[in-house]
Amino acid sequence: MLILIFVLSIFVFIRTVSYAKYELTQNQNKSGAIIIFILAIIALICPSLFWLIT
Repeated sequence: MLILIFVLSIFVFIRTVSYAKYELTQNQNKSGAIIIFILAIIALICPSLFWLIT
């Protein structure tokens, strides 16, 4: 179960970072890209952290 959570977290992280890159390059939205990147880091860390806590 832990491996599945790690794989899904990495998948979501990659998809979110790619969207942040798109937002930065195509739309020239620097503040939006930074917020999306922060959310990507949270999406990578939180599921693993919650799994370890429980």
